Amino acid sequence: MPRKIAIAIDGSEQSAHAFNWAADNVVKPDDTIVFIHGREDPVANLIAYSGMSGGVVGSPELFQNVEAHSISASKTMVEKYTHVAENRKLTHIEIEGKGDPKDIIVEAVKECNADLLVIGSRGLGAIKRAFVGSVSSHCVHHCHCPVLVVRND
Repeated sequence: MPRKIAIAIDGSEQSAHAFNWAADNVVKPDDTIVFIHGREDPVANLIAYSGMSGGVVGSPELFQNVEAHSISASKTMVEKYTHVAENRKLTHIEIEGKGDPKDIIVEAVKECNADLLVIGSRGLGAIKRAFVGSVSSHCVHHCHCPVLVVRND
């Protein structure tokens, strides 16, 4: 029976390792890979950080350029994964969202009715994890399907 294997991708080494590990060890020929990419809003981050320094600094053109660069980088990264999937003759689709990657991934897994989510582990230390949170931990606790966290040790 064909399955939908969701794989969270973000351009990191850990993400690439998780994809390759899943392709080698989990994905069967009749499965469909669902690449999920949650792209943070760079303009919102820029505004938040500049607000912390006393005010928003930047022109509308700067914000447009930042957004355009983010979209371009995201597209290039997703294309790399789809190219590898095509070379491996794996059926795949892509889902991309803009916002908090944790929320994008959980929503996309639900939307596509995935049978499994595969996600890499960044191995954040306890202090950093407390401040920024762990995407993989969030997914483990909020996804409706099993979540496989692939470590890159």
